[in-house]
Amino acid sequence: MLLPYVQGKVLMQLRDDRAGIAHPRAWGFFGGSICEGETPEEAVRREAIEELRYEPETITKLGAGRIPDLHRLSSHAYYCSLTVSVESLVLNEGMDLGLFTREELRLKRLHSAKMKQDFPIADTPYILATVEQLFHRLGM
Repeated sequence: MLLPYVQGKVLMQLRDDRAGIAHPRAWGFFGGSICEGETPEEAVRREAIEELRYEPETITKLGAGRIPDLHRLSSHAYYCSLTVSVESLVLNEGMDLGLFTREELRLKRLHSAKMKQDFPIADTPYILATVEQLFHRLGM
């Protein structure tokens, strides 16, 4: 998963309203599966291009581990500076995207400008814990 950030805000994805995916209609991170033969870093770079048409120059590993409430899914979290405007991103997956502060994320409901309503953050403590880890790493 990738956490692009700028000016104390992190970019989040409003997940699609589709059966068979984890946390539909909820805010989460950008990312996806690792294909055979890919490293986690290669996968996150590919997913950034596929989902956002964004190629970060530099990405940094934030951590790796298992997500207990998602069937112990393996996670590799990376972060990068968002060096383009949100408006220039092309959302190819998900219903919306947005930049949010730590304080907004702590409310566990975020507003979608595109959908004109609030949606919950994915119901897993992993989301907020990872955002806290990011801001701690950035010294914020």
